[in-house]
Amino acid sequence: MNEASESLIDIIEPVAPEIVAGTNWLWVAILLTVLVTMVIGLWMLWKRKWPAYCALKRLNRLQQQSLAEKFPPYETVILLAQELQLSLRLKRLQWQVAPSILLQQDQDLWQGLIQQLDAMRYQTGVEMGEAKLAEIFTQTETLLRHYSR
Repeated sequence: MNEASESLIDIIEPVAPEIVAGTNWLWVAILLTVLVTMVIGLWMLWKRKWPAYCALKRLNRLQQQSLAEKFPPYETVILLAQELQLSLRLKRLQWQVAPSILLQQDQDLWQGLIQQLDAMRYQTGVEMGEAKLAEIFTQTETLLRHYSR
């Protein structure tokens, strides 16, 4: 053997560190707990906010189509009432009986909005200008944002 390889033979490899048995499972358990908690939290958030997001997206699309004069104001009001009814899962829109999910501070908003929609849908000669439709869209957006299910 030559001198270079003789000096390598004397080198002793370092000793592997001791692994204490039983400490790795604790970190795995903590990581799994955190992941499960995050998944449950995201699922609950998705379950609660997804219907409102979809309803607001449809409402925004309806408003854009209304502004582009794709629908006349009368049809816009009918589609708006239908969206409100479907998003809140109601059989009928009645101003006298507010849905049970509404908070007390939104009862007046509900009654005013439904009365306006009823007047625009069922009475002739009711003013349906841009400002009136914009106000109705804003009120509907408020209700959908808070109460869509």
